[in-house]
Formats: sequence, C-alpha cells, structure tokens
Amino acid sequence: MATTSVATSRGRVVVVDPRLDDYRCLVEPARKHLIRLTLTSNGGSALRLAPSFADALWLVSPQLPDMDGLDLLEMLESLQSMLKAVVVDAQYDRRREARALGLRAVQYVCKPVQLAWIEAWQGSPIHARQPPMQSHIPHELTEKARLTF
Repeated sequence: MATTSVATSRGRVVVVDPRLDDYRCLVEPARKHLIRLTLTSNGGSALRLAPSFADALWLVSPQLPDMDGLDLLEMLESLQSMLKAVVVDAQYDRRREARALGLRAVQYVCKPVQLAWIEAWQGSPIHARQPPMQSHIPHELTEKARLTF
C-alpha cells in the first residue's frame, strides 16, 4: 500500500490513483493552501482510509490495480452517505463518464487536475450533493482551470 499524506488544516482531499506521480505537482501548493492531501494507489487502501475521511473530497481514478475505480466509488458511497467524489480519468471515455455521473460522482474530469479545481470543489455547494453536471469540465471552473501552479 502506497499512502502519502500532507497534513494541513483547511480541507481534506484523498487521491486514489495508481499513477501518483500525476499528483506530485499538487503536494506543495496543497500545503501552501492548507489542504490535507492524502495519496493512495489502490482501492483496498482507499477503503481502509474511508472511515477517517468522511468529510474529504475524493479524487478517484477509474482504473486501479486491484479493482475497478467506479466499483470503488460505489463501495465508498455505501460507506459515506455524503460522499464527495470526482472521477479523474487519464483519457476521456463517454461510458465511464456516464457511469460515474450515474453513481452520483460530483464530476468527471480528465487529467491533469489543478489545485484551483480542488479549491473550487471544496468551497462550492457540492457539499450538499447537488445533481451532477453533464459536462466533463466544470463550466463555472473554466476560468480557474487556466491557472497553473
């Protein structure tokens, strides 16, 4: 199990992705913005973390080494009634997007994930589990998504 955590106090984000290097660029900005970023590479580890991270934003890859990431999303939802999860895919796939949104993922996006998105998701009404948006890129985040860290 590969789990890395950057401890801070503002918000909590759990990344579940076998390609953790894709998120390394977020570690230092997350620390500066007081976001606790926990990285894990497989579904089993994510399930063990779930009880301690009920208030976190989950970024879940649909392709994990030990299980399907969308199956993990379903399991997490059964454990956390107010799950806030974003499916982060390496490449756009219409079927995965439809399934992710059908599972009530907050959003379906493609890499690279940017810190501005995470901040917007954490500070937006997604905490109230609004119906998912149909676009794979959050419309209200378009301007923020152009920021790079």
